Amino acid sequence: NCAIEPEIVDLINFLKSGGAKIKFIGKRTLRIEGIKSLKSTSYSVMSDRIEAGTFCVAACLTGGNLKIHNLNPKVIKTELTLLKKVGAKIKTSKKQIHIIGPKKILVDRKQLVMYAGASQDFNEFHYDDEVAKKAGHKGIIIHGALKSAWLAQLLIEFIGIEGKLKKFNVSYRGVDFPYEELKYYGEITKIYANESSGFAEVELALENAEGKKTTPASALIELPKKNK
Repeated sequence: NCAIEPEIVDLINFLKSGGAKIKFIGKRTLRIEGIKSLKSTSYSVMSDRIEAGTFCVAACLTGGNLKIHNLNPKVIKTELTLLKKVGAKIKTSKKQIHIIGPKKILVDRKQLVMYAGASQDFNEFHYDDEVAKKAGHKGIIIHGALKSAWLAQLLIEFIGIEGKLKKFNVSYRGVDFPYEELKYYGEITKIYANESSGFAEVELALENAEGKKTTPASALIELPKKNK
């Protein structure tokens, strides 16, 4: 009934690379044959899965964009599954994890009134509950253009002052309400380049508390190539 944590398995593999005779003969049973000495060996110890998991949680909580290299995603599969359930977007390959934590928004009536003044969009169902209910909603709704502005802001923060937003398309597929937790995020789906610039196609979305994408979007961004 021996321990089978990834670090134990990694230690066994290290010892075997030096000539140790160790073999699993069951899920938690080992057969070990003693030898007089171990030979010289070179071995890369596995990455710290506890530390990697901590960074993944931090990226999720802060809305960060994190890549972890040289770690087998299978060793923290349970943790990654839980982070996906709270809205993190995660891509894995053989020895890499890419996690994008969701940005969260909590909007109140005051913010909608302020946006109405800035945008000159004074449609009453953005601030009058009775009007909104007559239109078939459970209460006042968030401006569609305000939701697209959040997604555009996400892109601008990513590309910085040297980048360019070449295309930006937004689709309004559902209404959202203040005082409910919303999440928004983006994911690069394709990259390519020419002689002077790099380009990335991005898929974005705003999700409501039920996980429904109410405001999907797509964009093309341009970034200057770094001088070697």
